[in-house]
Amino acid sequence: MSQAAGNDGQAVPEGEPEHVSVPTEASSFTPQQASEQAVPGVGPIPEAIPIVQPQFAANFMNFLQQMAGAYVPPPPPPSPPVAVVTIEKLRKNGAEEFLGDQIADPMIAKRWFERTIRVLGNLRVPQEQRGDLAVALLQDSAYDWWKRVGAGVPEPVQI
Repeated sequence: MSQAAGNDGQAVPEGEPEHVSVPTEASSFTPQQASEQAVPGVGPIPEAIPIVQPQFAANFMNFLQQMAGAYVPPPPPPSPPVAVVTIEKLRKNGAEEFLGDQIADPMIAKRWFERTIRVLGNLRVPQEQRGDLAVALLQDSAYDWWKRVGAGVPEPVQI
């Protein structure tokens, strides 16, 4: 293989085009020297309009203060609807009226009490309503007894 010499005197392999240097506009560009002396490590300082910068700072601070005062917390989630519990609903869920006619057996009263508490809990009746609903289940002599002894009990009755 033979090699030809390029215009810079270096050998160019045969079959490859010869590299020719052409002067371009970019190769002749030389940056102009700044008339001011630059501080090393610091870029050029932009000229500022003296009125604009203090006004901008004041406006920006005003904006920040408005935004801080403008925060409105999200509204609380809506409270769940209060379920109305009637005596019929209590009966349908297993609560029974207490007549008080078998006072000789205290286990009957205890079972009624436990069942009533269980039904009220299953229906998620609030504590402050449970006493009134339990009293509503008392009938006949049991209600008469409640009127005598329950008169001194403060409202609401907690069970």
